[in-house]
Amino acid sequence: MDCLKIEPKALRFSEELGHRDYLGALLNLGVDRSVVGDILIKDKEAWFFCLHKMSDFFIENLIRVKHTTVLVSRVEQAEEIPEPEFEMINGTCASVRLDALIGLAFQTSRSSMVSFIESGLVFVNGKLITSNGYEPKEGDIISVRGKGRFIYDGVSRQTKKGRLGVRIRKYV
Repeated sequence: MDCLKIEPKALRFSEELGHRDYLGALLNLGVDRSVVGDILIKDKEAWFFCLHKMSDFFIENLIRVKHTTVLVSRVEQAEEIPEPEFEMINGTCASVRLDALIGLAFQTSRSSMVSFIESGLVFVNGKLITSNGYEPKEGDIISVRGKGRFIYDGVSRQTKKGRLGVRIRKYV
């Protein structure tokens, strides 16, 4: 895997670019999603991981993200890659089930997350999970397409009523 950096050519540009903008620009080049890994965004720049054989292709062909002209370069030093930022979430749930954890992470009901799971939009450590009763293990990375992803840090306590206090680190 290689890491590439995307930065705007102009010092000033009017629009704020998000994850979907960068991913859309990369996939618009006609590549499959499987050759592009994580995309990290900080300030006006982005870093993304890709297969080694695709690096030169992206450097030569990615010239625009949305309406912004960009420059793509290879990252040589690991220190140049920003650390991901997390939002810490502590909450309670009746059991450590996938639907309950996703509901807690994205501040919605457990039942509303069942359709995401059954539609094939939920991945645990990169593996598709279609059962809402799946019980993640401590340290698992859970991704929900269209919502985001988080790391399940485990159970921290048990309440007097028997509910479990869980810790989640949600990627920002």
